[in-house]
Amino acid sequence: MSIKLDSFDIVVGMDWLSKYHAKIICDEKVVHIPIDSETLIIRAQVMEKKSEDKRLENIPEVKEFPDVFPEDLLGLPPFRQVEFQIDLIPGVEPVARAPYRLAPSEMQELSDQLKELADRGFIRPSTSPWGALVLFVKKKDGSFRMCIDYRELNKQPHLIDSQGLHVDPVKIEEVKNWASPTTPTEIRMGAVLMKREKVIAYASRQLKPNEENYTTHDLELRAVVFALKNWRHYLYVTKCTVFTDHKSLQHILDKKELNMRQRRWLELLENYDCEIRYHPGKANVMADALSEKERIKPL
Repeated sequence: MSIKLDSFDIVVGMDWLSKYHAKIICDEKVVHIPIDSETLIIRAQVMEKKSEDKRLENIPEVKEFPDVFPEDLLGLPPFRQVEFQIDLIPGVEPVARAPYRLAPSEMQELSDQLKELADRGFIRPSTSPWGALVLFVKKKDGSFRMCIDYRELNKQPHLIDSQGLHVDPVKIEEVKNWASPTTPTEIRMGAVLMKREKVIAYASRQLKPNEENYTTHDLELRAVVFALKNWRHYLYVTKCTVFTDHKSLQHILDKKELNMRQRRWLELLENYDCEIRYHPGKANVMADALSEKERIKPL
């Protein structure tokens, strides 16, 4: 049984209880602690304590400056004499990545939020060669929070220290330790996306070194996670059925004992309205063909 520690004023450990020879009498709900020639009796009481919700208006700074923290922003701050700008290094290549693939519901949410921000004057159309990716995080109430991925813009490709400017060794470690190809046969995972018995897309990739040590059960579950992530823009908030030739996988949601890897993958499965069904391997020829595909690396 897990208990939130923030609901107690103090937690007395076993070392303290042993040091002072405390006795816990469960049926009377009391604790006896001998002190010199007397005994201190602590009686447990059931108290109902309601934690106060943290609200924005309870923060002292918000109370002191209500004009700086209005409940609703009507527009941008007034124009000031000093205008902020970012001076770019001459000749630097702009950072602009292809946008994340979003589900239809997320695309509609993106359009609605951009329209609202444009109507309020917070944003305006731009033809800048620089750009950042947009993604959505679902709130507790089911609505979407729009987030901007600035990692590529903030990325530091080089290190600056007392020896000058040089490439981060971590970024070129894989190139320095490039492994020579040993065999043309590679273990892969594959999946096929279909609708009404019509093929929409194929996907397959080579197993990573750590994945080659997975058990068969974990490897089959990893293939399901790979397919859901790869086709998220098709499957998110859409009812779908996953066919697998690993029979025990259809009962994964009812399994009580899970390792940490399986728990992490099941958290992702909860975001999809999907059902896992058993499909014999002999009939699942397309996905098996992709997973058993041979690829020769260039020497």
